[in-house]
Parts: sequence; C-alpha cells; structure tokens
Amino acid sequence: MELLFIEVGEAGRRGDPVLDMSDLMCVSVIQLVMLACDQLALGVVAIFGPSQGSCTNAVQSICNALEVPHIQLRWKHHPLDNKDTFYVNLYPDYASLSHAILDLVQYLKWRSATVVYDDSTGLIRLQELIMAPSRYNIRLKIRQLPVDSDDSRPLLKEMKRGREFRIIFDCSHTMAAQILKQAMAMGMMTEYYHFIFTTLMRVNQVMEALGSLKLWHLSSLRYQVNTELEKRLNAMRGKDLYALDLEPYRYSGVNLTGFRILNVDNPHVSAIVEKWSMERLQAAPRAESGLLDGVMMTDAALLYDAVHIVSVCYQRAPQMTVNSLQCHRHKAWRFGGRFMNFIKEDLTWAPPSHDFRAGTHLSASKIDVVHEKAQWEGLTGRIVFNKTSGLRTDFDLDIISLKEDGLEKVGVWSPADGLNITEVAKGRGPNVTDSLTNRSLIVTTVLEEPFVMFRKSDRTLYGNDRFEGYCIDLLKELAHILGFSYEIRLVEDGKYGAQDDKGQWNGMVKELIDHGCGEFEPTEVEPGGDINLALEEGHSAAGLNLSQYEGHCWDLSRKADLAVAPLTITHVREKAIDFSKPFMTLGVSILYRKPNGTNPSVFSFLNPLSPDIWMYVLLAYLGVSCVLFVIARFSPYEWYDAHPCNPGSEVVENNFTLLNSFWFGMGSLMQQGSELMPKALSTRIIGGIWWFFTLIIISSYTANLAAFLTVERMESPIDSADDLAKQTKIEYGAVKDGATMTFFKKSKISTFEKMWAFMSSKPSALVKNNEEGIQRALTADYALLMESTTIEYVTQRNCNLTQIGGLIDSKGYGIGTPMGSPYRDKITIAILQLQEEDKLHIMKEKWWRGSGCPEEENKEASALGIQKIGGIFIVLAAGLVLSVLVAVGEFVYKLRKTAEREQRSFCSTVADEIRFSLTCQRRVKHKPQPPMMVKTDAVINMHTFNDRRLPGKDSMACSTSLAPVFP
Repeated sequence: MELLFIEVGEAGRRGDPVLDMSDLMCVSVIQLVMLACDQLALGVVAIFGPSQGSCTNAVQSICNALEVPHIQLRWKHHPLDNKDTFYVNLYPDYASLSHAILDLVQYLKWRSATVVYDDSTGLIRLQELIMAPSRYNIRLKIRQLPVDSDDSRPLLKEMKRGREFRIIFDCSHTMAAQILKQAMAMGMMTEYYHFIFTTLMRVNQVMEALGSLKLWHLSSLRYQVNTELEKRLNAMRGKDLYALDLEPYRYSGVNLTGFRILNVDNPHVSAIVEKWSMERLQAAPRAESGLLDGVMMTDAALLYDAVHIVSVCYQRAPQMTVNSLQCHRHKAWRFGGRFMNFIKEDLTWAPPSHDFRAGTHLSASKIDVVHEKAQWEGLTGRIVFNKTSGLRTDFDLDIISLKEDGLEKVGVWSPADGLNITEVAKGRGPNVTDSLTNRSLIVTTVLEEPFVMFRKSDRTLYGNDRFEGYCIDLLKELAHILGFSYEIRLVEDGKYGAQDDKGQWNGMVKELIDHGCGEFEPTEVEPGGDINLALEEGHSAAGLNLSQYEGHCWDLSRKADLAVAPLTITHVREKAIDFSKPFMTLGVSILYRKPNGTNPSVFSFLNPLSPDIWMYVLLAYLGVSCVLFVIARFSPYEWYDAHPCNPGSEVVENNFTLLNSFWFGMGSLMQQGSELMPKALSTRIIGGIWWFFTLIIISSYTANLAAFLTVERMESPIDSADDLAKQTKIEYGAVKDGATMTFFKKSKISTFEKMWAFMSSKPSALVKNNEEGIQRALTADYALLMESTTIEYVTQRNCNLTQIGGLIDSKGYGIGTPMGSPYRDKITIAILQLQEEDKLHIMKEKWWRGSGCPEEENKEASALGIQKIGGIFIVLAAGLVLSVLVAVGEFVYKLRKTAEREQRSFCSTVADEIRFSLTCQRRVKHKPQPPMMVKTDAVINMHTFNDRRLPGKDSMACSTSLAPVFP
C-alpha cells in the first residue's frame, strides 16, 4: 500500500509544498492509522491514496475527523448516502463509465456478448451493462477470470467452444496483456472476435509512477533529447490502451476497442507525455510482460492532475497556514473546509507552462489563475467535481481502436453528449475488417447442380478452375466488387448442416463454426519446420510442413470464412452462424415422375359423363316412358276417334302404346322428332319435364365432350402435400440433415407432423443427397421433397419428372459466415447491388434454361382422330346390323304368315318376294289377301285396336269433331 502526503515544511508556517511518499503494506488497520497520524503531526495539506481498497475507509475516517482533504485516484464504490465531505476522486464515476460501455455496445448492434471480470467489484462497475438485458435486446454471459492464476487459457478455450465472439474484459492492464498473448496462442486474434477493454487503470504501483513523475510543477527539471529515444517515442505515440504492446496484433484482423481519458490532443499534455516517456525509456526495461516501456499510463496522469490541483489550490489560498494535527486530540484543521471548497469549486486552472527547448520548468507561483466558471483541462481532460459527493461525473472518453497503423481514435463519449463515432483519420491505414480488398478467404461449398458442379474438360484442372455453376459465378461477381481472392473447398461430409440430438453441427455450418484453432493446443513453431501437434482427444498430427504458412496455428486450421452454396436461411442456423441477405428465394415442393398419359379409347365419347350418370339417365328414360304410358292410358284426353268421318263409329284409339312411349322418350333424348304429340295436360307436363331434363343432359354432355376429346388428360395419384400425407402407397422423403428435413421435423402443422412421422419411421425415406432422391423418383414409386429451384432445374432436363402442387413454404438461400464475421454486411451490400443490376436473374437464366425437354404442347383445340371418336362408328355399325337382323326377322315372319294364308309353300313365297325386292323399278305390288273377319255387334275392345291406324285417315278432310268415348 502507498500513501502520499503533501507537506509544507514546519507546521504553522507557509512555504512551498513538499511531497512525502510512504509505502506500507496494509497488514493491519492499526499500522495504517499510526503511519497517517505520524505524517499529520508534521503538517499535511492533503493525503493521496491508498491504492488498496481495503484500507481506504480507515484513511477516509481520519481525514473526515481532522478535516484534511483526501484525494483518491482509484475506482471506489461510493454509496449514494455518502457523508464523506473531505473526499474527491479523480477516477471517473463508475456509473458514467458503465453508460459509456453500454452506448458502445448498442452502437455496435451486438445481440449477445460475454462480460469477463477479475473480481467482484467488476460487477458493480458494469452494473448498467449487466442490467441491459432487461431493457434492451442483448443476451449476456457473465464469466470470471481465474482468481489465483494468470493462466486464462481454460476460460478462453471455453469461450471459443461456446462461439462467444464479442467479449468485454474488465481487468488490470497487466492482466489484459496476458489475455491478449494467450488469446493469440489460442487462435482467437482474428477478425471474427471483438474485444472491449473497459478499465482505464487499476492502480497497483502508484508510487512507481510518482518516482518518475518528480512533480515537475513543484521543482525545476532539465533534460536533453536523445535521438534514439525520440524515435521510439514517436513510434509509440497514441498507444494508450493500458500501455499494452499491441505490435503483434496489428495485422491479425482482431477488433480491439478501448477507452482513453488521457487528453493527447492538447499540445501541453502531449509535451508532458513525451517528457515522461523519455524519462522512463532511460530506465532499465522491465521483464517481458506485454507492456510497453516509457508510456505514461492513466494512473500516472491522474496522479499528476491530482497533485497539480492541490498545489495550485494551496498557492492561491489566502492566509492559509498548516497546523500540526494530533489524532488523539481530535482537533480539526481550521482551514480544511475552506481548502476543500477550493478544490471542489469550478475554476479555470491554467495548465502548466513549459519551455522544453530551454530545459526549464516554471514554478507554481508563476502560474496564472483566472476565476471563471469553467473546468480545468488537465492531462486527463476536463476535470470537474460534484460538490456533494466529490465524484468526477463530467469528463470526456476517447474511443480508440486497433488499426494496421496502431491505435487510433475513432470516437468520443461524454455524459452530456453521449457517443459520437468519428471518421477514420486521413492518412491512416483502414482497419483490416473494414475492407475485403486483397483479403484471401476460404470458401466452403457442396456439389449441387446447377449451383456447384465439376467443370467438364479434356485437361486436368486445379484449384478454383475445377468448379462451375451459379454459385461460382456469384462468387466471382462478389470477388470482383469487393476485391478479395478466394479458395474453394468442398465440405468434407458433403452435408449442408444440421444439429444432432446432442446439439452438434455437421456440414458447412460446422466448418463455419470451427474457423479457429480449437483442435490444437497452442504451439509456436518456426516457419518451414516439422512439428508434432497434440490433439485435444489424444490423437496426433505429425510431420506437417509449414513452409507455406506464416503466423500461428490458427492459420493452419482455419476451415472456412464463407459458405457459398444453396444454403437455406433457417432460424436454427441463424443461432450458430450469420447469413447475408438471400440471393435467391424459393420454397419446398414435391418432385414426382410424370403420370403416363392414358391411351384414348374408341369409346372416349362416353367419358364426359361418369358411368353412374349414364346409368341414372337410362333409368330415368325407362321410368319416364313407363309413367307416360300409364298416364296416357288413364287420361281420357289421350283417346281419340279412329273414324272421325263416321259419326256412328264406336272405335277410339290411343297413340301412346308402350312401344310408342319408349319411342317418344328416345326421340326427345336424341333431340329428334317422333311424330307423337301428347294431347292431355298431364302427359304434356311429363313431356315438358322430360324435354327440360334432356336439354340439360345433352348440353352438359356436349360441353364436356369437347374438353375430354381435345385435351389429353394425365392423371396423377397425388396433387398436393395433403394427398401424400393421406396415403402410404407412395413413399416420400427429403435429403437427410438438410433444411427441408429440418422444416418438417420442427413444423407444428398437423399435415407436416404426419409426414415427418412417416419419414422418420422409414429410414429409407431419407436420401443422402438430391441425386439419390432424383434417381429414386425416376425408377421407383417415390416422391422427393426439395427446394423449388432445384425442381425447376431438374424438370428442365428430365422430361419424366414434374413438380406436384405449389410451394409448401417460403425461404431463401444466403451466404453463410461465421458468427460475428465482419464480412457479412459487405457481402449483403454486394448482393443487393447485383440484384439491382439484374445480374442475379441473368445468372439464373444461364444455368436453369434447359434444352432437353420439348416445349409444352399447344393447348388449343386440335382435330379429333379416329382413336378418340371411333366408338361412335362402332355404335352406328352395331345399330345397322341390328336393324338388318330385325328386318330379316320381320321378313321371314311376314312371309310365313302369307304362305299359310295363301296356302303356298314357304320357299316359293320367299323366292317371289326376293325377286320382287330386287326389282328396283317397281314400286307397287299386290296387297296380300286379308284374312276372313267375323262381324259382331259387341263393342270392340280397345286393346284390339291399340296398334291399328286406318289407312288414309290422315288424308281425310273431315270437319267432324267428335268427343272421345270410353270403350
């Protein structure tokens, strides 16, 4: 522990302040109190320190009791109800620092981060950030550094395995140096990682800094500028990030951000820092620790400002004397309260003036003091204290970032104005992650037509020339826009990427995750030598020649920077890797073989109506004919006089016999006349309804006949995903461990759940790749669920396959990058540029357009062939044959009756009738002799004359109208 006292010589006299430094390990509070009391007895105007927090409260109690200003230079938890009147702290308030860190995290748009601290006070310092998840969309992991060890490699390895790329460290500058060295050995100093170091300083040896400080504003100093020291000084200017040696990390690509309170933009401050640096460079260099020699750290700058403020306040305080204070008397210093107010009040303190070329330093008595309402600009910038708590709540923080040229100021933060990120200064090299120009990237991909294919060539091809396809053209365009080079590597297991039951990834996603050196223990080797690398699981990889490599082991094991392939953007994958904006949109659909076209039947004219309808029409025809016959027999208005010219005739006839009724129905159905007209109202109703029925049937038949006969239908057993889910005859599946399989596995829709249950129950349903699934769809009764873009490509080149139904979902293909990759946004902008220039569409047309399948046939009506309507000719022929057979029967039957009546032989009668029939010129022949009739007076039964029509009755011109008479 160190205590710093400012004395003024003999007690009770006013003189120049004298610095007294005491170093004591705080073994007990009693020892500390005794030391402080001994110094107070000599006459003290202020106490600085101690550097250890465990003893701070004891010193503060003494200062409060004796009213001696207590100046603290380290972070200290300050309760809200603090009653320490004689207390000020030059270290910025932790609440404000925590707000600065949170503002930076929000500006970087981090969705997740890891906070690493070394002691419990770190949780208090970062309380605003730790409470952020409840107010902002940020996921935080909290980890603690090893307490009793400087070896942080186990913790770094755990964070690397957990893919924690955004890490906030709250630790001392010495621990930060060790973390960076070990992270380099672990392969974590790459562009995928972003480290933020929060602590401005952690005072361990304030007196060591003071030993070189010499209190320049209290004594005269002379020095000579050494040329070699000046060169080293210029090389280190601006490297204020905890005075760390960042030279090994400048070209690693790592994102390293920190905060700086040292006001190096002020010329006076810059001069003091240079003086300090050359003083320190003349001292013996410290052991290898990752820290730079000769660089002023924040703790020294705060101490300088603190001593300067107290000295200037003492010089301007009027009529103030210093008394010897005795702890056991409890008598306070009578000027303590006034002196404390001088320190806390807002004054413009003129910064120290130096004439370095003359080698002189002006004394404090010559410093001008102007009483204004402003703040003093010290080495650590603007200094103003809260009059109540004594805390430094108003200050400026520089945001510094590691570039290729070293640390560079990229922004500023203040409690009043918040975060303001400025542009990169001109003349400085850009950050390695700000541009892809001249970067060499490793690209992982998978063979998938037409995205990535082996180029066909007569000669042997090497490197990237081996591949062609849509993704290869896309990669070339991106490389042209962004200016990077690339090496294409096929994924080892040939898979896209899916999680197993243990949460482990495979395929291209795994290669993007394993882009670091997690497989190997940290090993430093000489370029060109042979080494043995011990694997974590006990395996070995010996004899690797490193002549073609540079750097550390992470260069050897880096697997992939980009995944350029038909990689579907999914929610699960987004948790493991980052994606660019989609370069192609698509959905899941069904690939199935085309159904065989049905050979047209000669009876195709029957297809417009189903067999059931044909049967119902036949039954309706029979039913209507029978009903018409019965109604006509019962209706008196259907009976009419057979001899209208013979008033005395008692014979009436009815045209609607059973056969005539059937003939009437047939004529109406065929849209032809039958010369039978119903006379009664009842029979006319039946006729009208039957005509309306036949109108609809014939019209529907005619309209449907055109579609059935002019368009050849291809009947498919499935038309959608629902049809697949409802049947088990056709087997279906997807590519194993692909996005389509994951979609059905995670889906909560009942149809898709049922389909996944079917696929998971049959191992043969899932295929290794698209080629295997396409082959099964061609040769077996199998339907492949796959992306619509691939289906479009396949069906253009295989005419036996087709897409069934529409899209089941909607998604997109994107370019995968490791989580936190700085390349994602650049690639997204380039993809949007290609989309606006219509180059993505041109590339798709180039690779999707096929020439194997003929153009789709014209769907306009075509001429009907005999194979489609030949059946109607068969029906016509059958009707003709039937009519001939009936005519022969009638001919034979009639001639037999004639032969019997004329008492001739049947053969002679047939011969005469055939001879007459073959004589085409003769139209008249003798009427056969009618049979003998027996007359009777009885009323002729109406059934006897059902089929009789008197000859010549239609030609009679009789005007007699007789009412029908019932038989």
